[in-house]
Amino acid sequence: MIDPKEFVITRKRKKYKFAKFANSPLCFEYEQWSKSVADVIEVGAGTALFSVELAARNPDKTFVAIDDKADRLQKGAYAAEEKGLTNIRFLRARADQLTDCFQPGSIETIWLTFADPFPKRRSAGRRMTHPTFLKIYQSLLCQGG
Repeated sequence: MIDPKEFVITRKRKKYKFAKFANSPLCFEYEQWSKSVADVIEVGAGTALFSVELAARNPDKTFVAIDDKADRLQKGAYAAEEKGLTNIRFLRARADQLTDCFQPGSIETIWLTFADPFPKRRSAGRRMTHPTFLKIYQSLLCQGG
């Protein structure tokens, strides 16, 4: 276990939040994650409170909230722990790493809520709705997903 008090508290307390993320049994870094099956994933989850609520309402399904910012995900992880949820995990990874994280055809539903818009033309390839990412999502979805 990493003691959050060992970290120097910065202006935004980012290191403290990273330590909290590392201490949650529901949180995983990309390197720690082994390819698995999930029913529902939320890409660009942010605080993942949406996924936490879905997991609370659907205890028979497994959920994975994915974002590249650990300090955001830890908020959802601690909310899930408070509710006693065991059917949700929080993964710090990028969307282009999803094929390394999940079996092809194993996902029932993919949620993409409030992703960063990247409005400038030069940033079009970074949008979560870019054809590159849509192909990744399609490869992960099961029949009828």
